[in-house]
Amino acid sequence: ERLAQNYYICPSTLAQKAALQCFTADSLAVCEARRASLVSRKNLVLAGLQKCGLDVPVVPDGAFYVYMDVTSTGLTAMEFCEQVLQQVHVSLTPSNDFSEQTDKQFVRLSFASAESELKEGLDRLNKFMQGLNG
Repeated sequence: ERLAQNYYICPSTLAQKAALQCFTADSLAVCEARRASLVSRKNLVLAGLQKCGLDVPVVPDGAFYVYMDVTSTGLTAMEFCEQVLQQVHVSLTPSNDFSEQTDKQFVRLSFASAESELKEGLDRLNKFMQGLNG
């Protein structure tokens, strides 16, 4: 039992020392560059969703996806995702995959794609929203 505790209470000293070797100046620079890229993509998506007229009640601060509120469209999250996919070929995820409490209200958009793909997707989403409002 005493030996087993060392395996599940915390990583061994050896494993911790090995992990510390990963934090070189070069690896930290790569991580920082990736973080900056995700922040840039997040800002691009937030601006694009605002242009589309879609509300983002909570700005993401540590993930690579954003939840948008689609209640203003008159569609449920599932209906919104289905219509966006069929009409403008953009794949989004209804929140019923993540929560039963907000399953009809929110849609999740990942910004882990390239900026060029995000721009194209946001342009298509804006076209869809103009069709709904027009």
